Amino acid sequence: MLSFILLPATRGAGDLATVAIPARTDAITLQLKLEADDFPRFQAALKDPANDQVVWRSANLQDTSRGDAKSLSITLDARLLKPRTYTIELTGVPERGAAEVISSYPFRVVIR
Repeated sequence: MLSFILLPATRGAGDLATVAIPARTDAITLQLKLEADDFPRFQAALKDPANDQVVWRSANLQDTSRGDAKSLSITLDARLLKPRTYTIELTGVPERGAAEVISSYPFRVVIR
């Protein structure tokens, strides 16, 4: 299993993160760095921006912390990913009330 760290999109960001996946890889883990930890639970959706289609959706997730750094870990079946650009859309799930999209994590997939 491969692991990659993704940072949330920022305005004016120049480079898109590249996730290089060797052929015949079964699964990859993406570590999503959190800007804020304002929700008890989160959900992630893998979207293909070319057609705005959700390719995969997580169950409820909880963050983990290392010092001051907060992140979420998601594991994807590598066969879901084709050589193109994707976005992970992260939604915060409050105890009460409506869920709220809080960050997006764009990245490009390259199969090697």
